Amino acid sequence: MRLFNYFSFSGRMTRREFWRFVFVVQLPLSVTVGVIVAYLIMKYGRGRLILTEIHSCDACLFLICFILMFFASILTTGATVQRLHDLNMSGWWLVLFLLLNSIKVLQFPILLCYFLLLGCVPGSRS
Repeated sequence: MRLFNYFSFSGRMTRREFWRFVFVVQLPLSVTVGVIVAYLIMKYGRGRLILTEIHSCDACLFLICFILMFFASILTTGATVQRLHDLNMSGWWLVLFLLLNSIKVLQFPILLCYFLLLGCVPGSRS
């Protein structure tokens, strides 16, 4: 697997490589962050996470969680842009998709069109 290729926003990624990335890289990172956040919420309660009342060990967990989320967002963006390139689309479509997706009324129709478009595209070109 080409881990350092995920940091690049150029090149192409086949459908198989993309799903391998999702299950091998993205899913474990997401589960790890979820476990850390669940631990901190169980320990401090939801809405009571005040930075002055947090122990130094838990502050380190916050920092680890932030670093993992930042790392995962860079990797996911790189992999998604490469997948869009494989579909002969510009990486800027991701920016448009994320901006329009922030409008909750448009979220479902945009996702539906996006997945229908990806389902109708012929095989990858790599």
